[in-house]
Amino acid sequence: MAKAERDNQLKMIKKFHWKAERKISFPNLKKCHLTILMLTFISVIPLIHAQELTPEKIRVYSTADGLPSSVIFCLDQDKQGNLWIGTPRGASKFDGKAFTNYAAYEGFSDKIVWAVLCDKRGITWFATSGDGLFRFDGKKWARFTEEKDGLPSDNFFNGFLYEDSRGYIFGSPQYGSSLFRYAPRKFDIIGFQIADIVEDQTGNIYAIKSNGAFLYKYSPQKNGFEEIYKQFSRTRNLAIDRNNNIWVATETYLGKSADQGRSFEKFNISKKDVGRCWDLFIDKDNQVWAAYSHVIVRFDGSNFYYYKQENGLPAGSYKYIFQDEQGHLWFCGSGGIGKFDDIPPALEPPKSVLNIVRSQSLSFQFRGDDGKLGTLPENLTHEFKFTDENQWRKAENGQAYIDKLQDKTQYQLQLRVTDGFENRTEKTISFQVQIDAANIPSVEITNREGFKEPVDSSEVRFDFTAQDNETPQEALFFSYKLDKGHWSGWKTVRSAAFRNLKIGEHTFFLKVINQAGNESPVSTLVFMVESPEEKPKIALSKLSHCYFLDKNNRPVSECEPVQQEIMSGRISFSIDPIDPRPEKRILKYSVLLESKMRDWSLYRDDNLYKFHDLSDGQYTLIVRAKDREGFVSAPVQMAFTVKGFDRFPQTHILDETLSRGKVVDKMVHLCCKASTENSLFSYQVDDLGWTPFDAIRCFEFPKLQNGRHVIRVLAKNEFGIDPMPDIYEFDYERIRDLPIIKLLSKPEDIVETRAVRFQFVGEDDMQHGDQTPVDFLRYSHRLIPESPNWSEPTPEQEVAYPDLKNGSYFFQVKAIDKSENESVVPAECFFTVRIIPFYQQQTFVWGAGGSGLLLVAFFSIVLTRMRTKKTIYEQRYNPYIVGEAVHDPEMFFGRADMMQDIFQSLRQNSLCLTGERRIGKTTLLEHINKNAQEPFFSFFCNLESVKEAFFFSRIMQHLVNKVQSVWENTKLDLILLEKERHEYDDLDFEEDVDAVLGFLKKHYNPQVSIIMCLDEIDATEGFSPDIHQSLRNVFQTYQGTIRMVAAGVSIKRGEWHLPTSPWYNFFEFRDISALDRFNAERLITEPVRGFYTYGVGAIDFIPYKTNGKPFYIQMICKKAINRVLDEKRRKVTLADVKIIYDRLIRSELNREFESFWENLSIELQKTIARACEDKETLVPKEYEQELRGNAYNHSHRVIQLQNGKLVFSRLFQDWLKINYGKKEGT
Repeated sequence: MAKAERDNQLKMIKKFHWKAERKISFPNLKKCHLTILMLTFISVIPLIHAQELTPEKIRVYSTADGLPSSVIFCLDQDKQGNLWIGTPRGASKFDGKAFTNYAAYEGFSDKIVWAVLCDKRGITWFATSGDGLFRFDGKKWARFTEEKDGLPSDNFFNGFLYEDSRGYIFGSPQYGSSLFRYAPRKFDIIGFQIADIVEDQTGNIYAIKSNGAFLYKYSPQKNGFEEIYKQFSRTRNLAIDRNNNIWVATETYLGKSADQGRSFEKFNISKKDVGRCWDLFIDKDNQVWAAYSHVIVRFDGSNFYYYKQENGLPAGSYKYIFQDEQGHLWFCGSGGIGKFDDIPPALEPPKSVLNIVRSQSLSFQFRGDDGKLGTLPENLTHEFKFTDENQWRKAENGQAYIDKLQDKTQYQLQLRVTDGFENRTEKTISFQVQIDAANIPSVEITNREGFKEPVDSSEVRFDFTAQDNETPQEALFFSYKLDKGHWSGWKTVRSAAFRNLKIGEHTFFLKVINQAGNESPVSTLVFMVESPEEKPKIALSKLSHCYFLDKNNRPVSECEPVQQEIMSGRISFSIDPIDPRPEKRILKYSVLLESKMRDWSLYRDDNLYKFHDLSDGQYTLIVRAKDREGFVSAPVQMAFTVKGFDRFPQTHILDETLSRGKVVDKMVHLCCKASTENSLFSYQVDDLGWTPFDAIRCFEFPKLQNGRHVIRVLAKNEFGIDPMPDIYEFDYERIRDLPIIKLLSKPEDIVETRAVRFQFVGEDDMQHGDQTPVDFLRYSHRLIPESPNWSEPTPEQEVAYPDLKNGSYFFQVKAIDKSENESVVPAECFFTVRIIPFYQQQTFVWGAGGSGLLLVAFFSIVLTRMRTKKTIYEQRYNPYIVGEAVHDPEMFFGRADMMQDIFQSLRQNSLCLTGERRIGKTTLLEHINKNAQEPFFSFFCNLESVKEAFFFSRIMQHLVNKVQSVWENTKLDLILLEKERHEYDDLDFEEDVDAVLGFLKKHYNPQVSIIMCLDEIDATEGFSPDIHQSLRNVFQTYQGTIRMVAAGVSIKRGEWHLPTSPWYNFFEFRDISALDRFNAERLITEPVRGFYTYGVGAIDFIPYKTNGKPFYIQMICKKAINRVLDEKRRKVTLADVKIIYDRLIRSELNREFESFWENLSIELQKTIARACEDKETLVPKEYEQELRGNAYNHSHRVIQLQNGKLVFSRLFQDWLKINYGKKEGT
């Protein structure tokens, strides 16, 4: 009765697909009209509402409870109420009591399970990382694959499964394959890449594309999807609420559409750095939940709420949200499953309590029920009290006993059941005591108190007595029974004994009869027997804590027994049966680590446990075991303290960099990070040795043998090594004798013509198998949805589609060798045909307008130049530039050959320009930017003083400025224009780059390559390695379409060629040196030719004294021209430049040279002074290091080391002789 009542009250949700949307139904509650006589039941059913997530309401399940992994990707609930869970090591079923795991041994798969669906027919579906699609009917497994059944792919990386209202099952990997629909016994490919799909209450089906920018609506007539909205910012999750609104989730806002996707209202997420959105969910109260990498978000229509580990959720990132039929919320992620339970248990009132009680004592039992996935019955707390009492009385196992009831008195008794999450249900019963009216005797068990605690003996004895107003004590007769036995005969005895009781719950029944033949109400006593002889015996063994030591810059594992104090925060132990009886050695085990766990773990078969990442503090470990008959051992415990763990770094492998599921004949690549700065990293592949610690955070691994592999990564800081490595497991398959295929030409993403053409070529394995030459390979292709079936293989290496309609298409081609082996991964291309009517095209208008503007600009420049030359002397013409970049091409000397070489290199590589300050790096960058020609599209960005948080936004802003300077009225749909600058990250940057590239390919050149000219790259030296790695990842993603020319001082090959740099092997380095004599003379004379002249001595003096450095050349020349203008001359003499030079080193350069000098050690000063007089002076190595480490010298190169000797710039050497030559001597 109670369970049915509870199910009717709490079964709020009817869910039929696993991904983002759960359909909701509310069955009508029955209205009950009760006629209240003497016995009244008052049922209090609490309202279920969304409430704050708190640790008291959340239970986290992990490997300690029997899960095969603590990383959880998805779950769903079957018709029997079981949860099916997707993990990296197969699937697991949870029945509320224990986890049952399924992998290859059980006929399933041991690969990653990305999606689970329990359909309406009672079938459970599983989408795996490389083994295809599985179906389980409760008895046997069936497998569906690409080769056998026509699936678009066997790899469901981050894919989904979905069942619509008609019973069709949709599914798709998020990347690389098409959407499919499963009708009875058949898979149909019906569309392109889909990230999520939902159905509204009227049967409309909506989908979001994998790139997260477009919303589509399914058209049954076309058996395809039509675009209805295209302004999203990186969303891959959809949901439908109770009001039939469409919801989407992005990294910055939630969007709601009330008009079937035509427009969206945005609700901005205020919390920063929430990470990627993995799941969107609408609960039964119509509240919106989203699982982000770093936080769980709830939106109630007005406000946002944010939840993390401190709210009781599992640690790590969050992947999925689910609500079961009882109403519990489940949060899945990399740290396990968290169940949020704010649902009170049901309470079944006692049937044995009548409205009239004819005894001074009352014994009865009431039961609570928390449902299949709630608190187990044995863990519920039962209590009772009279309404006028303050304190609750505990009723063990729901057994209550009340004595000393007053005759002719009305009582109201409150009953309460509390689950393990402090959720309570109360009910009130009423009864009246009438003893004298019918001369009814009463009976009482006098030693009842001795049975409140479990009895540890198989023999029990009950003592009792009775009262009657007329019959004397000796004339009262008693009858009793135990459990379901027979009633004893009427006896005058006052006790009853029972032997050989089994462990478990028992009930003793007792009644009395008087001389008038009136029987008392039956008095009951429920008690537990726990005989020590029946309990299994266990021991806590192999209790050790493990850590890593640093030996020769490599981690070495060490383990030792746990003492009272440990530092590693990592323990392992086993629970071993020590009972000699065979039946007591087959056990299930449970543990409780106080201060780490809030409840006992579920019983599981595995007796080996591991805990790690235990923060500093005190812990008590308690273990127990249960045999097949349900007998539980006495607990065994041990206390210990963790001290010192919090100083160690915590290592984390970054999910986003991992290979997608199964790795097929590719290089495995992963990145990691640590919780502390300046950490070093080491990794281990399988059981091979650990690599030396290094600052490199990303690793590439050589080709591996087929099978399952494990990569472990450790971080180290100044305090020690992380005691627990982070682990990544994956399956690797190296396939020989298979051809590969690549596209040589393909259409752009957006095609404005009806005809498209593809060219492709294959290559066979020329070391194994039949080694088919290229000319003998054959090719098969398909274009979805135009020609969804694979074509017959032919040797043709191109295919054309002449008449395509507007819409989205997906092209695939594979190569086939002589042995009929096919490419394991087809070459693929997504594109959209969008024919724009002629009257809407802007190409001609833009071209004509642009040409006119260029002509006007050209003639304006020529005329301006001519007018300027006429009045140049009167206006004190002085063209030399000091302190800023040289923009005028007529003032740009000595770099023509280098620029030509740079543009040639940019076709293949990015470049880094290094050199001392004031050597002309900025000027060179600006002229590279100005002189870039198609297909290059360049822009200039100065990074000086940029903060880390604004790094990507500054670069993108300069790129946008350049685009808008060329196409003035262009409006780009970019994340940059939506986000605050400090919130703009590498993922936003990458998506905006993609948008700009698409624009440039259409309006500039289809083969466009963006050149980023980044000046003052030294500003990024203090940035976190993540920033550098993220930028490099962008270049790797858009390899060939984005190049960089970076300029800086510190980023020189001597520091950045090391593997510790994220730019390792990325740049070609070019050192910007001083001008040679020829170009130095040109810089002096050409800018003023026709206006001023230099004497021969002056032309020789300036390059010599400045070492050909353009900054100082122009400084002296500028001052020289001002001098001759002041004296109304037009010729610069040697005397002029000598006077200017002397003033320069005595005044303007004196301060900075003096500051540099004072920062040197006394001994190094003496060595420099000697070397200034004697060029053969050798410099000790300790002073070499000091000189190299000096910041000013590093950036200005006033002193350089060559073969252990000092080479001075002439400016500094002359300054040194003037100020210190005589003082230091030798």
